[in-house]
Amino acid sequence: MNKNEIVGQSKDHTNAITLINSIGQIGEAIQAISTQMTNHEKRLSKVEDTMRVNGIQEMKLTSAVNKRVISWRG
Repeated sequence: MNKNEIVGQSKDHTNAITLINSIGQIGEAIQAISTQMTNHEKRLSKVEDTMRVNGIQEMKLTSAVNKRVISWRG
C-alpha cells in the first residue's frame, strides 16, 4: 500500500472525479456560449434598430407612397 493512498478509495472514485471535472468544464463552456449568444443578440438588435433601408427599398417605398397619395388626391 502506498503511504499516500486513501484507505477505502475505489477505482471508481478516480473515474467519478474525472467525470465531475468534465461536467464542470462542460458547464463553463455552456456559460461562455450563453454569454456570447447574449452579446450577439444585443449587437443584432442594435443593428436592426439603427439600420437604414437600401436604395432599392427606398425607391419601392417612395413609389408606393406616391401611388397612394395620387389615388387619395384623385
